[in-house]
Amino acid sequence: MLTVKALGYYDTKKELADALGLTKGAISQWGEVVPEGQAYKLQSITDGALQVDPSCYEKPSTITASHVREASA
Repeated sequence: MLTVKALGYYDTKKELADALGLTKGAISQWGEVVPEGQAYKLQSITDGALQVDPSCYEKPSTITASHVREASA
């Protein structure tokens, strides 16, 4: 799951952080990809509105332009 997708679901980093029991600072450290464990937690707490994309967690991580375009849609 891309961070931009998670942030698009919540209005602010604070709301996203609160939903996960984290700080805004923790969210800021994620980079492009939501950590896998947090992604599955988001999938659960949003009743599937946010979906884990397993391809984001393949080694090596290969985030492509199509991932970013899909997350922005």
